[in-house]
Formats: sequence, structure tokens, C-alpha cells
Amino acid sequence: MINSAHDSEFDSQAYLGAGLEEASSKETSLESEFQRIVSRQQSRPFATKQQTWSNHPLKAIWARTGQYLVDFLTGQQSLSIRQQTTTTGELQWIIYDPVTQTRLSFSSEQAVRVWLEERSAS
Repeated sequence: MINSAHDSEFDSQAYLGAGLEEASSKETSLESEFQRIVSRQQSRPFATKQQTWSNHPLKAIWARTGQYLVDFLTGQQSLSIRQQTTTTGELQWIIYDPVTQTRLSFSSEQAVRVWLEERSAS
């Protein structure tokens, strides 16, 4: 009987030892998995969507601002012609001439054409 009690005590210690080895190997594999995940996360950039200039929302604003600045600094010489409706509902054409720095108003498209021809002839 003594042998049998000793054997059962030995068997329980062997069982506990095997359980500890298994738990230790699980901890090691969990630790190595954790380290693998951490190293992968550290190698990735923080932002997943990379913002580039081609799709940036301020690109159009900067482009227009830059064009206005270039026009201003280089003394853009082209006429500005726009059409607007008066308070009485009539159409009128507004011309800005940067060369003479004058603003002209015409009540018909024909009058604008005549003025443009006279301007180009002189």
C-alpha cells in the first residue's frame, strides 16, 4: 500500500508538472504571438489612408490663389468681360480693362463688339 500511495503522489506530481510545462509553452507561444503583433503594428504608419496632394481638398483653392497672385504680380493684360442682370431685369455687359484700369458698361452685345474692334484697331 505504501508503494501505491507513493505512486499516486508521484503520478499527481507528474501530472501537475506536465500541466505546468503545457501552461509554460502556452505562455511562451502567447508571448511570441504578442511580440509578433506588436512588431507588425510598430512597422505600420499611423494613418491608414495616405493623403496625397492630388486628392487634397485644398488643392483647388491653392491653385486659384496662386493664379490670382501670378496675374497680379505679372500685370495680367487680358480683359475681363461679364454679363449681369440689372435691378430692372435688363442684361448689361461689364468690361474691366486692366491696361487703363477702367470699368465700362454696355447695354448690348453689339456695343461690346464695336468697342472691342475699336480697341484692337488702335
